[in-house]
Amino acid sequence: MPKIRIEKHEVEAARVLLELLEKLQAEVRDGLLWSHWMGICGNIAVEVRHPDIKFILGIYFAAWPGCAQDRDFPVEGSHRGYRAQLNKWDPATLHGRRRRELLDFCVAELKASLEAHSEVSA
Repeated sequence: MPKIRIEKHEVEAARVLLELLEKLQAEVRDGLLWSHWMGICGNIAVEVRHPDIKFILGIYFAAWPGCAQDRDFPVEGSHRGYRAQLNKWDPATLHGRRRRELLDFCVAELKASLEAHSEVSA
């Protein structure tokens, strides 16, 4: 059972978000990131066209067990901490590993939420 319930009016945005996050996941895996100095939001911002996407993403950030009490900066916990990390995705650093975990969490939970919504709607 997913931790987060997708409302009917959020389904379209959630599907777009999942597509963007899966694309980012592949770019991280393949070393093809648009920007190593930006986090999840920055790397998908170029393609974000739906107003609910950032709102939905913030809900998943806050639900991540490792969230540092700030859903705008869930990995580092503050704007200052975020700015201090130059390569935000470096797997050799704690923050790089945590950001990758957050991305994987968001993809898995979003998939589960969309699947649960499809089952309820059917």
